[in-house]
Amino acid sequence: MNTTRIPSKELIEKVRAGFVSQGRSLHQWCRENEVNYSNARQALMGVWAGKKGTELLNKIADAAGV
Repeated sequence: MNTTRIPSKELIEKVRAGFVSQGRSLHQWCRENEVNYSNARQALMGVWAGKKGTELLNKIADAAGV
């Protein structure tokens, strides 16, 4: 797990691009993994920056290949 990722709008764009390159989307990943899209976005933006938010951010970024 990469803990050096910095939550930001740029990270969201990289994550979305990563999923698109896999032929899917962040929304689709959220549905498949039973994650509320709003929570995913907040984690990626750093609004939800606690332990669970950071874990979610890394899980999403890993899945996107970022």
